[in-house]
Amino acid sequence: MILLNQKHYFLKYNRLSTFVLVCFLAILGRLCYLQLYQAKHLYRLSQNNFTRIQKLHPPRGNICDINGNLLATNRPVKNIVWSGSGERKLTPTQIEILTQILQINNFELTEELTKQIQITERQRQEFTLFEDIPFNILSKVEEQFAGHPNIIIQNSFKRFYPYQKQACHVIGYLGTLDLGKTGKMGLEKIFEDELKGKHGANQTTINSVGRKINATE
Repeated sequence: MILLNQKHYFLKYNRLSTFVLVCFLAILGRLCYLQLYQAKHLYRLSQNNFTRIQKLHPPRGNICDINGNLLATNRPVKNIVWSGSGERKLTPTQIEILTQILQINNFELTEELTKQIQITERQRQEFTLFEDIPFNILSKVEEQFAGHPNIIIQNSFKRFYPYQKQACHVIGYLGTLDLGKTGKMGLEKIFEDELKGKHGANQTTINSVGRKINATE
């Protein structure tokens, strides 16, 4: 009887030991798989948690005739952008500044716009107030709010055709795709590879609540 009990316990011990050994080997194999085979993939995923990549589109090349006259070029564009500073709510001073800027452009500060800017302010993001503003309005904004931490004048480019619609079928036009503006017809399409330039990227590092920490190009 004692021998049978010892044999029974021995079998249970063997089964338990085998089960523990199998679990240990399974965990060890899983860790090796993650550390050795999936290391690069997991590293990229971890980087994506706090890194945001924004594509930067270069200005397109110029198109000239045989005499060197510009048929298609780029003109500078100025945008007024609100840059969030991390405050939980817009201060009365900030609301007053927004109201003044909007009044310069003959707009009013609506409740919906205020909510959008509050989100931008809290998350330290950027919100475009006006695009391609004329020089007279730009002068007033820069005169009154020069150096203000929340007001940024961004520079960009817009395709410009000096002769407007003349020979438009030959010169062509641009369309918008995921990679930015691309030629859809005429010379803009034929010489797409030469005109599009090389794209860049803006890398932004954010914290756990989505606030921008720093940015590099």
